[in-house]
Amino acid sequence: MHEPLRITTLTPEDWPRFRSIRLLALQDAPDAFAETLVEAQARREAEWSALLARLSGRAGACLLAHTANTDLGIAIGEAWEGRPDSAGLFALWVAPEGRRQGVARMLIRKVADWARLHRFTDLLLEVGAANAGAIALYSESEFLPTGARKSLPPPRAHIVELEMRLAL
Repeated sequence: MHEPLRITTLTPEDWPRFRSIRLLALQDAPDAFAETLVEAQARREAEWSALLARLSGRAGACLLAHTANTDLGIAIGEAWEGRPDSAGLFALWVAPEGRRQGVARMLIRKVADWARLHRFTDLLLEVGAANAGAIALYSESEFLPTGARKSLPPPRAHIVELEMRLAL
């Protein structure tokens, strides 16, 4: 990657770009997300836009990593349901051509910055127990396992996710 990497906060008008990279993520790593490709493909334009509208301010942020010509990754920061002092890191994904170049770390850092700005005390995430690469990435970014585990919703209930926490 020779072009400068930028991180942009997506707005409701950016829904086509968001939809495009989200569908790529679900095609590339279907077992890494609670949502399935079929569910995302069924979402209408207004729903994509509404999701981005909801992700603003303290409620959340949808961040896109890109160069001038290529969208390389995405991450969502959002308030963690049921834990008012906690934010969550969701939907982190980096395109194959952006991997091992610091894109994921930059997205993690930017989501943590958003969470700090909005005075969350920690950043939580859930990662597949079998996804050693992602667990290593999060561990290197100072996330620690909380001991909590859960399964993805059907039809992938066999996939167990571990919760990890970064103190802010």
